[in-house]
Amino acid sequence: MDYDLCVIGGGINGCGIARDAAGRGLKVLLVEAMDLASATSSCSTKLVHGGLRYLEHYEFRLVKESLREREILLKAGPHIVRPMDFVLPHDKNLRPYWMIKAGLFLYDFLAGKKTIKKSEAIEFATSALADPLDDEYERGFSYADCWVDDARLVVLNAMDAYERGAVIMPQTACMDLKPSSDQKSWKVNLQNMLNGDCFTISAKMVVNAAGPWVRSLLDNSNITAQENDFTPNVRLVKGSHIVVSKLYEGEQSFILQQPDGRIIFTIPYEGLYTLIGTTDVPYEDDPSIVHIDADEIDYLCAAVNRSLKQKITPEDVLWTYSGVRSLVDDGHEKASEITRDYKLYVDERQGPPIISVFGGKITTYRKLAEQVMERVSTFYPNKKLKAWTEKASLPGGDIEEESFDDFVVKQCEKYNFIPPYIIYRYARAYGTRMKAILGSAQSIEDLGVHYGDDVYEAEILYLIKYEFVHNLEDILWRRSKLGLHISAETFEKLQAEGDILSLHQKELTLFYPQKGWVEQDANDIWNDTKWAVEKVLEEGDVPEAIGITNQRETTILWDKKTGEPVYNAIVWQDRRTADYCAALKSQNLEKMVTEKTGLLLDPYFSATKIKWMLDNVDGARARAEVGEILFGTVDCFLLWNLTGGKVHATDASNAARTMVYNIIKGQWDKELLELFDIPEAMLPEVKDNCHDFGMADICGQQILIAGMAGDQQAASVGQACFEEGMVKSTYGTGCFALMNIGEEFKASKNKLLTTIAYQFDGQVTYAVEGSIFVAGAAIQWLRDNLEFFEDAKESEALANSVKDNNDVYFIPAFTGLGAPYWNPKAKAAITGLSRESTKAHITRAALEAQAFQTYDLMYAFKNDTGFEIKTLRIDGGLANNGFMCQFLADILNCIVEVPKITETTALGAAYLAGLQVGIYQNLDDISKKWQVSKRYKPNMTAEKRAAYLNRWRQEVDRVLLHN
Repeated sequence: MDYDLCVIGGGINGCGIARDAAGRGLKVLLVEAMDLASATSSCSTKLVHGGLRYLEHYEFRLVKESLREREILLKAGPHIVRPMDFVLPHDKNLRPYWMIKAGLFLYDFLAGKKTIKKSEAIEFATSALADPLDDEYERGFSYADCWVDDARLVVLNAMDAYERGAVIMPQTACMDLKPSSDQKSWKVNLQNMLNGDCFTISAKMVVNAAGPWVRSLLDNSNITAQENDFTPNVRLVKGSHIVVSKLYEGEQSFILQQPDGRIIFTIPYEGLYTLIGTTDVPYEDDPSIVHIDADEIDYLCAAVNRSLKQKITPEDVLWTYSGVRSLVDDGHEKASEITRDYKLYVDERQGPPIISVFGGKITTYRKLAEQVMERVSTFYPNKKLKAWTEKASLPGGDIEEESFDDFVVKQCEKYNFIPPYIIYRYARAYGTRMKAILGSAQSIEDLGVHYGDDVYEAEILYLIKYEFVHNLEDILWRRSKLGLHISAETFEKLQAEGDILSLHQKELTLFYPQKGWVEQDANDIWNDTKWAVEKVLEEGDVPEAIGITNQRETTILWDKKTGEPVYNAIVWQDRRTADYCAALKSQNLEKMVTEKTGLLLDPYFSATKIKWMLDNVDGARARAEVGEILFGTVDCFLLWNLTGGKVHATDASNAARTMVYNIIKGQWDKELLELFDIPEAMLPEVKDNCHDFGMADICGQQILIAGMAGDQQAASVGQACFEEGMVKSTYGTGCFALMNIGEEFKASKNKLLTTIAYQFDGQVTYAVEGSIFVAGAAIQWLRDNLEFFEDAKESEALANSVKDNNDVYFIPAFTGLGAPYWNPKAKAAITGLSRESTKAHITRAALEAQAFQTYDLMYAFKNDTGFEIKTLRIDGGLANNGFMCQFLADILNCIVEVPKITETTALGAAYLAGLQVGIYQNLDDISKKWQVSKRYKPNMTAEKRAAYLNRWRQEVDRVLLHN
């Protein structure tokens, strides 16, 4: 992965720089070891201001620049930045009255033209603003600055950067960086902090905006180890805040002078509270582990008690937060006197340039980013990298109404079924982006699950989808401050509904030894699974049970004594036995196979893969006949390894995909075993989907393996498709649709498969299944082979950028056509191309093809079963593509539902294990947990739908004719 610019640090400076750079057309990567705004940038006093006290240190340029930026930010983000009145009482024992008056005059002068009010002197005897102050104060001043939701400001910059093409990677740490061998780029070594994966990217330039870690990153990469190093040191200063119940009525804040020369703010906060801060304490420990101490709490309480009528004690403190500011070491001894100005250092001594950002404050982040980009542009003399952020809105800030209040009124009128105070909160947090939360909602119920305390599912899902959320803490304390408002009961519901407590995954490598052959290393499958389980166990409590789900037809043979595979795993997509299957068909054997297994004679299934290995691996057949070699699909192989070779078993849903298991009698079929010449001695026992399969011995823990199902059957359980006629469709690399048809076996008359949906207590529930070989793989092909885009997510915007497909149709038969055609030799085609065709039309056609292929399946489902499909539940990667989902609903003329948890395959395996150990009592318990995230309703005329489908059939017929 090659980038023009890698930005290290997901605080306000890093995200601001990434946004600016992406907007200028550079290929940008931003990495952050934790969550965005997880350190200093969410721990400020929440002010966008010039810094009145900086005038005492003669930092006139910093104050002037900050005041100008205050105006720019107020216009860019009127939803998260708002004016706030401040009252500065005059203390006769501290700064003289004339000095404060002169300072405020200078403050107004440096601000120039502004939209918020100027300062004024006030007599407290006649001003209600002073009511909360002790009576000893007689006069003072009122002036205005701005308040900001600091963490949301960071996230909005990251969102804007992403929408302009940047890649944003929170939870990704930069371990070190080294110049490339030709010294023209940086090799940046990164680690995914969620799954431990390490990888390296290349960047022509690096911006080090790591905040408190700015110097340590340079040190760890040996950049500061050279002679005559000019890199400055940093001074780490801890700032802490406390939050107490609301101390006074009114929206004014107070700026309180202290005997030590410092000032403390008291600020109305989140409606019910008062925010008090900040301290300035030298800090030398780990910046990622910072907490307020008792002395700081006492200091802040004393500061309030010195000036306000309402007194507080440490026992009144409801919440605290602390952050570490990384400041340039300018020689001042007192932490409060160190400059808050920023310094940029460009280092080219190792070849490729790196720009390090020292210091800075939240108010000036945009200007800082602009100045960084001025330096970056010198290294791109042939690119016109024009500045653009000064007049650009932040996401949600494009409010057309004259004022924010007018915007809120309009939203209250539009969504009059939602309480105004909720509308106000949404407007403040999300601005115009609240439309993505509320959408076409017609009632409060349309917002989904109500977890309590006015927290609705729609908001949570928005944050997960658009704002880089990884866990509940991100939602409650950085994307919002809901953590201050919700009850323990609401928190528990949110935590329980999260369901995914830990997620670790690795992408398996595919091998293509010959055309049409697809293999995986079986040891990699086991080792990567073991690694993922170990990672999960490291992060939390030992689970009560394990569920296993897997690629169903992928075939593995291994040595019974050593567990060593005798050959690579042959993947379900493999077509090496196509000619053998065709020969069997020519002998009219397919009917017999179908009557017993519900399957068609195709290389897709395990039987012909087993035969190929027995025939082509030296000695395999002889050893298999005496039980020295075992067969299993991936579930069986994992179970064998997890139990230390003690259990050789599979479940009914996986056995049903081997083409040698009789799904009516529920046993291995001797006639089929003889047909494919497979020794029965190598086959596993077949169990229910819920069963005590054995004890996994891993990380010193003994954990019961209690659930097992093939991936598509597990997804059907995860989608709670327990009633006859219910359908789920999974859109991953391929597409697999299953319809529950009940307890009676029904052979398909439309080239669908009849299979086992699940088996409990020996009772089978059947399903009909249609398999589309290529779904998401078509989008991957456009990305990787044609390089239409860098991220598959971009396909949605590309498809929406054109009004129709311009007569372009995409038949993605890269590995033949699956159901209902079952033509393994069909070839992919893109038809209807003209001079007007663009990559947007082709991308749109690839996404539309998923709907057309699904229609073919659903049409066959209806003809086989008689069930009218009114709702389709979908999951998989393409379920996140809004264009595909809506077009699917339009073509099928039915409702399409996307569940809250789209990892339905893993979820289904967990449900099965939970059923076995009593976490769930019955299928109704699982059905009650299913929740919809998005619902797409058909919005296409019958005439237009028919025209699309007629043309699709014509193009498919052409492909079949030429193969």
